[in-house]
Amino acid sequence: MPWESCPPGVCRGTVSHSIIYVGNTHRIEVTGLKDADGSFQNDATVTLETLVDELTGTTVSGVTLPLSLNYVTASNGDYNAPIPSDAGIVAPNSYIGTIKAIASGGEVGLWQETMIATIRED
Repeated sequence: MPWESCPPGVCRGTVSHSIIYVGNTHRIEVTGLKDADGSFQNDATVTLETLVDELTGTTVSGVTLPLSLNYVTASNGDYNAPIPSDAGIVAPNSYIGTIKAIASGGEVGLWQETMIATIRED
């Protein structure tokens, strides 16, 4: 589910990945991060703060948190970081990831994304 807006005074962006494949390396992504004025944020601090099993609240093993997302060079507010293939993801569980972005002006944005674990069949 994309997150495209926040309350006034808070960063905006889009978090991708609704499906996470068991045993595959993934990229957690924030695209088009903007501050409250609508300016792209290319120098923000963006982190995956938590990644937990939705049912149990247990933190996923194999992912060092907080995980820093790196700015994608020459983009408009895009950031990403890998989630390793050996992360403790189990199908068909659901996971909640929490992203935190701190813009250059100090605004803070938080997003949560639900990810459904599945086994790749193609």
